Amino acid sequence: MEMTKVKITPQMASKWLETVNVKNRTISRAKVDLYADELTNGTWRETHQNAIAFYIDGVLADGQHRLGAIVKSGVSLEMFVANGLSYADGAAIDQGRGRSLADALTIGGMVESNKHISAQVSIVRMIRQAETGVIKTMSASCTAEKIRLMSEGIHFAASALSSAPRGISNATVKAAVAVAAYHMTTIKLQRICRVLVSGMPEGQEDAMIIRLRNLLIENKKYGATEKIEAYRFTLHALKAYNDGRDLKIIRRVQENAFRIGIFDNG
Repeated sequence: MEMTKVKITPQMASKWLETVNVKNRTISRAKVDLYADELTNGTWRETHQNAIAFYIDGVLADGQHRLGAIVKSGVSLEMFVANGLSYADGAAIDQGRGRSLADALTIGGMVESNKHISAQVSIVRMIRQAETGVIKTMSASCTAEKIRLMSEGIHFAASALSSAPRGISNATVKAAVAVAAYHMTTIKLQRICRVLVSGMPEGQEDAMIIRLRNLLIENKKYGATEKIEAYRFTLHALKAYNDGRDLKIIRRVQENAFRIGIFDNG
């Protein structure tokens, strides 16, 4: 096997994908979009794993998503290119355990605190889905930036609901509380969280929070659409409580009662 460093242009990448990418997995457009965003934003990092590889007969062995990102972004990139892999070598490609986004943020030291790191990632992802409708994976750099922008609210929600029962402790509810933290007083939101966790009202006005708690615990569906619905009716109830209104029935709503707006520009 021989390795050389090559400046790969969008034209070269496109030609390789069209002519020699015949023995690979189905390409993931989401992965291509993620890499392309990093190239466009200048956040792409070159590592030892970014080589493009070809089998001994010239067929592309590894790198179709990186090549696709070069084509989509229009950005040329210097990368190592390996030639001469045997097909037996190819059987070992991509067999390791992938690192999660939380792993990447922790290992890269990209967040101020690693406490509740999985919750930090899932809260930001939930807010993005609910406010923009975008579900695709965010890059580590983009995720780290959004976490930094609302770190106070995220850490409040993750800590306040850390011992909550199932249905309350998920990212959907934590994300709603994190956003509400920028619209409500800390004292009032702390009380709401105590009631959500314990199931014990601290006054008559907490009856609505108990109704919200019961609804969340009974909610068994966790698809993308159901998560957004739960996020929105949770925010709706929190705003009503903040406004002094008692919702006898907590209905599903189409709008976000509170917004944080950190995804307005992408």
